[in-house]
Formats: sequence, C-alpha cells, structure tokens
Amino acid sequence: MNRTLVVILAVWASILMLHAQATEANCPIGIEPIERVTPHYPTTSGGKNEPEGWVVVEFTILTDGRTKTPRVIESSLARFELSALRAILKSRYPEQSTPCVHRERVLFTVE
Repeated sequence: MNRTLVVILAVWASILMLHAQATEANCPIGIEPIERVTPHYPTTSGGKNEPEGWVVVEFTILTDGRTKTPRVIESSLARFELSALRAILKSRYPEQSTPCVHRERVLFTVE
C-alpha cells in the first residue's frame, strides 16, 4: 500500500511540474541581463593550470526581472555548477510582461 501511494505522489508531482513549465513561455531571443553577476571561479590549487569551462543554466525570469528556479542543464565540470547557479540568482534581467524561461551559458575562464 505504501508503494502505491509513493507512485501516485510521484506521478502527481510530475504532472504539476509539467503544468508549471507549460505556463511559462520562452523568453524573447537575445534577451540580455541588465545586471550580470560574474560567477566566482572555484579554485583548488590556483595558478594557470586551472581548467576553463561552462555551465548551461535554465531559469525563470520574473516580471520584475529577478530570476528564480535555476537548474543546471549541462556542464563541462561539476565543480562550476554551484557558482553558476548563484550568479544567475543574483543577476537581473529586463522586466517582462509575463514570467518566461531562459537558458544561458555561464563561462569560467582563467585570466
């Protein structure tokens, strides 16, 4: 009986998640942040031998330009993911008439 309840709850949660995603349209192509936060490079030993990489993050832009619910879609190295999510949450975008979903590639480079 408990297993049946877990399966029902999992299906219900999936349906709610799909409905929530379906109600938010994609953002306009080429939308750029009005305030881009540079992600913190997660160093381990320092120096020029640190790898460069990227993280693709999908998130919702709210009507006031704030971001919410960022999630990693893909990354070159897992160690960049948390820093990319934090940077996206702190960034601001132009105001939107309705919330929209956007994807952005966050780059990590060594200078």
